[in-house]
Amino acid sequence: MVWGCFWGSTLGYLHPLLVEHNNSERYVEISEVYLPLVKEDMAEAGISTPVFMQDNSPIHNSYYSLGWLQDEGWKVADHPACSPDLNPI
Repeated sequence: MVWGCFWGSTLGYLHPLLVEHNNSERYVEISEVYLPLVKEDMAEAGISTPVFMQDNSPIHNSYYSLGWLQDEGWKVADHPACSPDLNPI
């Protein structure tokens, strides 16, 4: 498994997940490394108010993960589960 991201037509970072089971704490640890870099890249491209979109994995939607994203100032898109036309992943 990997943690990866993209925005628009730009490929972002890719991080291999070397453990079998991930949890919210591990997800936030990885996000702490890469999401600031993504935000910097987007700012350089002229995107000043990015909206973060993720799938509906339980570790993504935990109070811990969503609280961290809110504390870091990320606006998180709310979208229905299993909606392929709203989820570019």
